[in-house]
Amino acid sequence: MVRIVQNRVFHARVGTWSRDRFAALAGTCRDLIGGGVRIAGVSGLKGGRTPKEEPRMVRQGLKQEVRRRVTEALSAKQKERLEQERRQAGLAVDVLASLAERDEAIHAAEQHAAEAVRALLAERLGVAEIAELCGGQIGTKELARLSRLPAIAESGPTAVVKS
Repeated sequence: MVRIVQNRVFHARVGTWSRDRFAALAGTCRDLIGGGVRIAGVSGLKGGRTPKEEPRMVRQGLKQEVRRRVTEALSAKQKERLEQERRQAGLAVDVLASLAERDEAIHAAEQHAAEAVRALLAERLGVAEIAELCGGQIGTKELARLSRLPAIAESGPTAVVKS
């Protein structure tokens, strides 16, 4: 049953009507009566959505919107995570490069100290005497270790070993 309301009420049986036929009737009524037509009490249309389907379609639309929002939020979070990982990787490289520079500086300083210890040993001083000359700032074990460090060749052409 269809009721079209605007100062007058029209009744029509639409039990076997399709959704398209009902839409055509509603359009015709609007044309005849004019604006402000309200259609109420529609039931029994074929080919249309049942009342149970409409909430499901609304839920599907909401779910799609929510999925889109969640996907955007996850994408933003992943982008932040990637930026954080890049920043952390850069800082880790800085740490390792600084430590490598430190190790290189320590190695160079030890080589220089080893050369000086070997020079003092060449002057026929003992390890205990060298420790005494250094004012007790360095122990005999450390002096012995430095004296055993291999000497590094001066920077120049490297020797090629033929086998």
